[in-house]
Amino acid sequence: QRQDGSSFPLDLSLRVYYRRQRRKFLLTLVDATERKEAQGLLEKHIAKRTEDLQNANQHLVSEVQERQRTEAELRAAHQELIQATKLASLGQLSASIVHELNQPLSAIRYSAHNARQLVDLERIDEARSCLQKTETLADKMAKIINHLKVFSRRAAETLEPVNLTEVTNSALSLFGQRIKRMQCRLDWDKVEPLPLVRGDPIRLEQVIVNLLGNALDAMETAEQPRLNISSHSDNSHLTLTVADNGSGMSDEVLAQMFDPFFTTKASGQGLGLGLSISHKIIRELGGELSADSQPQQGSRIHLTLKLSEKTP
Repeated sequence: QRQDGSSFPLDLSLRVYYRRQRRKFLLTLVDATERKEAQGLLEKHIAKRTEDLQNANQHLVSEVQERQRTEAELRAAHQELIQATKLASLGQLSASIVHELNQPLSAIRYSAHNARQLVDLERIDEARSCLQKTETLADKMAKIINHLKVFSRRAAETLEPVNLTEVTNSALSLFGQRIKRMQCRLDWDKVEPLPLVRGDPIRLEQVIVNLLGNALDAMETAEQPRLNISSHSDNSHLTLTVADNGSGMSDEVLAQMFDPFFTTKASGQGLGLGLSISHKIIRELGGELSADSQPQQGSRIHLTLKLSEKTP
């Protein structure tokens, strides 16, 4: 206590020492008021700082959760846009697809009529031949329809080894009638499968369908349209090139061709999303989509993907 009777904190220390072989004690008394006040202020500051950090951390957690929700919504919207673009591609190909289905359907009807007449005439062997032809045509229609079902379904999130030869042939099958109508020369004679690439077959087919469709659009007015599909691979990547001898593109168009909603087509013939979405799909698969072109000299689109660890 102080002389006025007030209490105060006291620091006391005791030290033993010896002098002339006699044990003595050194007692030190220190008024700890200022130290206690400083310690109290420090503890209050630490508590306030801890509270601020806890609030900041909680705010950061809320922001992270909100960003994660936003990213999930953006991914869902992106997938919906990809799906809508894919279905739009099918819509644009509907005339060709209907023709592809109508031809075997008409042949089936004709074969069935002939088979019935041959059965009535008891010409069984000839009737059996007609029925076999009908079965073959029905299988062809089933393959076309199954291909459309596979193409229109949603893509998987995981990546897998993909045979790009099969994917390209599948995409080309959607343009068979249009290529015939345009009398377009097709240079693509891949019999042996290309090295497997890392990707997703459904999304890759969507990209190649878009590239083929754009190439054919560019050659609609060409006198001798020619579509060339080639490939090149090294130890780590495979590049598939789709080339045409159509109208070509200027440097200004090349600089914007992957931008969303950019299109050189007439109004109502496209939204300008095909190449933009294709570019994003290939980037998501770890690849690259590039182009080179000159006006009136055609265009070349290069699709580069990483090779899969597995081999054909």
